[in-house]
Amino acid sequence: MEFRNVLVYTDGQPEAERAVRVGATLARQSGGALRILHVTGTRVPAGRFGDALGALQEEELERLCKLARELGVEAESEARTGRPFLEILRTVRRTGSDVVIKAARGRGRRGWPLLGSTALHLVRKCPVPVWLVGQSSEPTPRSVMALLASDPGSDARQALDHRVLEVATSLARLTGADASVAAAWDAPGASLLRGRMRADELAEYVEGARREAEEALGRAVEPFAEAINPARVHLVRGVPHEVLVSLAAQRADLVVLGTTPPEAGAGLLIREEAEELVNRLETSILAVKPEGFVSPVEA
Repeated sequence: MEFRNVLVYTDGQPEAERAVRVGATLARQSGGALRILHVTGTRVPAGRFGDALGALQEEELERLCKLARELGVEAESEARTGRPFLEILRTVRRTGSDVVIKAARGRGRRGWPLLGSTALHLVRKCPVPVWLVGQSSEPTPRSVMALLASDPGSDARQALDHRVLEVATSLARLTGADASVAAAWDAPGASLLRGRMRADELAEYVEGARREAEEALGRAVEPFAEAINPARVHLVRGVPHEVLVSLAAQRADLVVLGTTPPEAGAGLLIREEAEELVNRLETSILAVKPEGFVSPVEA
């Protein structure tokens, strides 16, 4: 996986600077190109108000391009009008972008990072990885954690796990970050069965579920054994959006996870599970689609 064609999105908000710092650093490390895209909503007033907004858009792009130059990268810039996620998808298709970088914005009422409409559309529909930059993120991650499917039973789920590991280890190698892996497991119905089964039978059932998850995780990680220290492979018991969020908060600057669109149907650590993780994680997030994914939106 290469990150040589980097697209950073801004809508003029202050947090866009975080995304440019990450994008410029990534482009410099990969020897690639950086493009900064500014999108203004469809309702742009005519006359002098529209002209003033256009001038502000150009000033913002020039400011961000100057920041990229200070970080050692010459950036191309582009200003467009329309629905942000559609313009981003069109630009990805037209320029062959390898990754889209966008700043995560604010927090929801429970204190979790807020997944806005543009980010949600991109997580579901963008054909290339989407990097959502957390509020306290450094330009270069020191630790990259791949989160794998909680139930990697199907071929499709295993293929997505492989893709997540491929992206995570490639990025770790490029940036010099430590790579780690995490997956959650549980024994369905174990709490309900307590008191209805003999203790040794219940323990055997739980241990069998754990062992099955451990073997599946081992098979997934095996092709990447040279890039991942066995001590950084974690299998934790519990609900993924609880135990994995806690683990990532302790051990990762950037989390890589797999997502699929609603029409894919199979779940693969998604759709609800991955979006719940995205909404709760405080780290930066790199959301990855299955190999060969085609956006449902005709840009």
